[in-house]
Amino acid sequence: KAGIVASLQARCAVVAVANPTEGRYDPQRTFAQNVNLSDPILSRFDMLCVLRDESDAVQDERLADHVVCSHIRSHPEATGDARNIRPKLEQKASHVQPIDQDLLR
Repeated sequence: KAGIVASLQARCAVVAVANPTEGRYDPQRTFAQNVNLSDPILSRFDMLCVLRDESDAVQDERLADHVVCSHIRSHPEATGDARNIRPKLEQKASHVQPIDQDLLR
């Protein structure tokens, strides 16, 4: 207003995420081909980072079991039995004695 000219410092960060167009990242194709974004759009970003999830059925099942059990335990309407539910891996290992910490030194 009133002819005032000012320069203000502004810092901004933009984080964008894109999933592969065919559901899985193909390392044989370029990044632009995998996410189906044009070069002019990609050139606006200073850094591109690819995070790939390697398929592992056992690990994926363990993670899903942990997440589901965690949600069940923390649900506001969870009963006493539901609050004590543990992931399958913990149930199997419940009879195993923990290793003495002095032994690990």
